[in-house]
Amino acid sequence: MTAVLASALAVLASCQEEGRIDQVDDSVPAPQAVTVQSIISTPGGAVIKYSIPDDDNLAGVKVVYERNGNICENMSSRYVDSLVVEGFGDVNEHPVTVYSVGVNGKLSAGEGIKITPLMPAVRTAKFELSETFGGISVLLSNNESHSNLSAVLLRDTLLTDEGRPASEIDWEEFYTFHTSSEEILLSRRGLEAKPVIYGVYLRDRWNNVSDTLYKKLEPIEEIKLPTQTWKNLALPTDSWQPAEGLANWYDLSHLWDGNYHGDMNCWASTNGPRSIWVTIDLGYTAKLSRMQMFHRAYEVYSGGGCRHFQIWGSEDPNPDGSWDDTWFLLGDFQPFKPSGYNEDGTVGTVTDEDREYWTNTNEFVLEANEAVLNPYREFRYLRVKFIDTFANYGIEADYEIKAQYVIGEIVLHGQMPNPDERDQYYGN
Repeated sequence: MTAVLASALAVLASCQEEGRIDQVDDSVPAPQAVTVQSIISTPGGAVIKYSIPDDDNLAGVKVVYERNGNICENMSSRYVDSLVVEGFGDVNEHPVTVYSVGVNGKLSAGEGIKITPLMPAVRTAKFELSETFGGISVLLSNNESHSNLSAVLLRDTLLTDEGRPASEIDWEEFYTFHTSSEEILLSRRGLEAKPVIYGVYLRDRWNNVSDTLYKKLEPIEEIKLPTQTWKNLALPTDSWQPAEGLANWYDLSHLWDGNYHGDMNCWASTNGPRSIWVTIDLGYTAKLSRMQMFHRAYEVYSGGGCRHFQIWGSEDPNPDGSWDDTWFLLGDFQPFKPSGYNEDGTVGTVTDEDREYWTNTNEFVLEANEAVLNPYREFRYLRVKFIDTFANYGIEADYEIKAQYVIGEIVLHGQMPNPDERDQYYGN
């Protein structure tokens, strides 16, 4: 029994805590102060560069400042020689204090400096408000720093408020866009086709705001064009055949079956010519305002996704499928990417905003230009000409190059000018 007790006591002794090796030594003095070398003004802030003292007790560097009535601080490690101050909504001079921080948390004497920010993006970005099909649009531009901005939409149904200062109008905030794009068209659809005073202002993530722009607008009537009567016209020159002959998985009719991001129920073309086209008979007369094109969920700005295409309309196409004057161009499009493409046209980094846009919007708005004098002509037959995929983009034109297009869904928005045809789907 004595031997067993002695053994147990020995085990207990071996388990005693010997003291923490990460214990903070409060007796160590604060580290030496850093020396500020330069201040580089930036939109809404500054970059502070400094020399790092040779001090074993140094953990990092901290900057403390007041912004919009709140005390803020940023900290960097001992291996970084600069700190960023950001979030100011003006170009005034602001006091800032820089400290060295010890491993025990002690601060050096602070070095007081002053920064003068450049004008922040929330005040230099330009924005315009206009009516569009089905709603209103905000064209945001000049966000050269790709700052995270919110465009806040407002409305006031009292038309008697027109002309009053924006600060005196009882606004309702009804939608907010978020973007870091340098230039982007932001559209809010589903609004009634009646006059309303709409407004918009920009806000950044520090709650700095721009002035409010507002005007009376009347959205243009728009509907989602029905698909019940659509069918493949299958003209002689069309390339509508599904990949691998699998009509149940890859038939052209999957372009309008309501499954936007299908894998096995999408249209996949055969691996053939780089430029192909298909023709759809809508079954009624339409005017087009915009089109959306969706793809398989995992092909984001890549693979068989369509990088370049055109849409053409016809009231009575030549039955031999030729490209003659029975066809008129409605639009020539490449997918928009909020963060932008590389200078050489390659995709580059895909951001969360890019992914969201590609998956849920991927919109192509018709507009008049030198090539398309009247994009809103009436038509019954739609021809989609696929010109290039993301997989092939950048490869010089070569007849030996083949392509396969994989499209999940196309959605058309516009008007049905014939009231009898429209009433069949939407009633009086």
